[in-house]
Amino acid sequence: DQEELDKAEAALEKLRSMPQEERIAREAAKRRAKTKEQAFLLVKRDDAEALRVLLSAADEDEASLPSGARGLRWPDWKDHSGRSLLRASTELRSKAAHEAVR
Repeated sequence: DQEELDKAEAALEKLRSMPQEERIAREAAKRRAKTKEQAFLLVKRDDAEALRVLLSAADEDEASLPSGARGLRWPDWKDHSGRSLLRASTELRSKAAHEAVR
């Protein structure tokens, strides 16, 4: 309906008027959130090799961003329970993942 169309057009205009650095920061935050979620899942699965690859890619992605778009590095990530990757791997007894994040 027209109201939804107006809302969508307003959102599009807001994105278009946003500075490029802010757009880059938003996109990076979305990628970081998805990567963080995957990392904790890999710890739970004790998949050290996939975890190493994911964390290496996360480091490269952060390093490629302008300083204003950088966020927390993976050693500082916390899950919904406030655990770091290292602590989660210890509590979940994921030995291989624990070695990957040490």
